[in-house]
Amino acid sequence: MLIRVSKFHSSDEAILFAIEKIDAAAEQARLKYLTPGSGQAMEYEEAHRQALEFISNPRSGHYPMLEADVEAGLCETVEQAASTVIAMRQQWEQVGQAIRRIRLEAKRRIRESGDPAEIARIREEAVSLLSGL
Repeated sequence: MLIRVSKFHSSDEAILFAIEKIDAAAEQARLKYLTPGSGQAMEYEEAHRQALEFISNPRSGHYPMLEADVEAGLCETVEQAASTVIAMRQQWEQVGQAIRRIRLEAKRRIRESGDPAEIARIREEAVSLLSGL
């Protein structure tokens, strides 16, 4: 692996640059699994809430997000929609955990290192791991 070491005026600049690159790579990894936008995140959360409610008490009420999946032809029943939403959330939690672990560990190691070459190596390693998810 080729590692480029850029010239920075201070160690703080090198650290900030590395952290920004890692955070950008983490966001790109997230976007492989999620649709961007705060409204979309709210929709995911509400669908998940409704799915959990449906699973715990299928006769308890109205589930507009789950019903939308049925109406759109994505699922045949609200029960199937609830199961799909929960499975997708579980998949996201596994991927999200990996992204978070890689990102936070790399940032910790960068902050602990004073060596620009080591900072660059850690950055490139984290970016590579994140892009591979």
